[in-house]
Amino acid sequence: MSKVDATTDDGPPNEHGARRYHGYCSQETLNNLSDDVGSLWAHSALRDIPILDRPPSPLTFLRDYVSVSRPCIIRNCIPSPSVSLAAGDEDYDNKHLDDNPLILSLDELVDICEESAGQDDGIVLTCDVTPDGHGDCIRTVRNAATITGSSSRTEEEEQQETTRRFFVKPEEKTMSIQQFRSELRQGRDEWYRNRRSRRNAGAITRMQRDEDGLAVYPLSDCTSVSPENKNGNDTDNDGECIDHPVVYYSRQNDCLRTELKALFDLNLFPQTFSFAEEAFATGPPDAVNLWIGDERAVSSMHKDHYENLFYVLSGEKVFTLCPPADVSFLHEGEFESGTFRLDRKDEASGGNGGWVVDPDYEEEHAKEEQGSTYTGNAVHVPARVGDNVTTSSSRIGRRVRWIEPDIEQLPGAADRYPRLNMAHPIRVRVSQGEMLYLPALWYHRVTQSCETVGLNYWYDMRFNSPSWCYFNFLQHIQIQDT
Repeated sequence: MSKVDATTDDGPPNEHGARRYHGYCSQETLNNLSDDVGSLWAHSALRDIPILDRPPSPLTFLRDYVSVSRPCIIRNCIPSPSVSLAAGDEDYDNKHLDDNPLILSLDELVDICEESAGQDDGIVLTCDVTPDGHGDCIRTVRNAATITGSSSRTEEEEQQETTRRFFVKPEEKTMSIQQFRSELRQGRDEWYRNRRSRRNAGAITRMQRDEDGLAVYPLSDCTSVSPENKNGNDTDNDGECIDHPVVYYSRQNDCLRTELKALFDLNLFPQTFSFAEEAFATGPPDAVNLWIGDERAVSSMHKDHYENLFYVLSGEKVFTLCPPADVSFLHEGEFESGTFRLDRKDEASGGNGGWVVDPDYEEEHAKEEQGSTYTGNAVHVPARVGDNVTTSSSRIGRRVRWIEPDIEQLPGAADRYPRLNMAHPIRVRVSQGEMLYLPALWYHRVTQSCETVGLNYWYDMRFNSPSWCYFNFLQHIQIQDT
């Protein structure tokens, strides 16, 4: 029979004074779990995502979706401006017109912002910027200048000594919403031109890439930035030039009611969804966020401790979902943490300025948390003695827990991540005018199929529930791959 063996952790006692236990389970136990999730839960929750033509009653929503943790798509949740709404009216549920949902393009959003805040004042966004659209994910970084090895060492052995796996966050940059639109579209146009050039020419690769196809950038502690990794003449694995960083607006800190308060105060968007708030029974939304990006930007697989209602204002969002019980199959691990930075030194004189990764340190993280509204999903892992990510400092590097593989790389990634085949992913496309209900703790990878504008409402989940207790147990099961 399969069994779970509990062993104590070497870490400190928890808040109740007891040491945390970690369980070790057999392959048979994992197989049984995967079968049960696939046949009993994911079979009904994921085989066909229900599409509701109008918001359900609180009772129906609670009974059929919230209580059984089942995603669904809901239409006609937010009415178009043609529907008359009293200022401050929070009850949108009974004030919609069928097949007449709110649609708002980026151009229309910019126009509204200009009218509400004034052309001169403008609305300033804090945007995520990356070299390739992949931020808040695990990727390989180069931790030292290339080492010339002995003839007896293989290229793979030398690469393992000079690279490491990091959780890398995007660089943050402030710009007006007009500038953001320009940066987004200019970068997308260049990206499409480079794709055509790649098909016509097919130049030779000059950049080092990891097994997931992502470019390898150096830690800022390195003595130099490799010329082929500089921002000016970057190339992808087919030789295409990437001259423009990828911008993505994904603030995640209640930005629609803080940074974009002038827009939210126009009452284009509901304060809440009463059918959902009543079903969740945790009060009004903790956060309301705006999202703007295109197909180049990818949010890697993660979970949120929130009940999530995501509405697409224009374009199309593409979600890859996995149920919470897949936590044992997604290869979550512990990684050093860093942040992208475009090193602009010497660029004016033609120097090798380019993208680097700044390691995060414990003392810096503590300072940031004191005055920051950052609500990223990475789980902070207490530092251990010897965790040092720089050769020139004794500071302790910050570590986080995150899912390493990109589930969209299946089946190619199965050899490196053997449990990934036991997960139950499904791709869900959410079109403009539709809203996805994503239950708390569901894992999701998110991108867009085109230029897309969306907003989401985060309602706190109920932690005083069996679902949280069971999930918290599962995520502490230790898996030993053979």
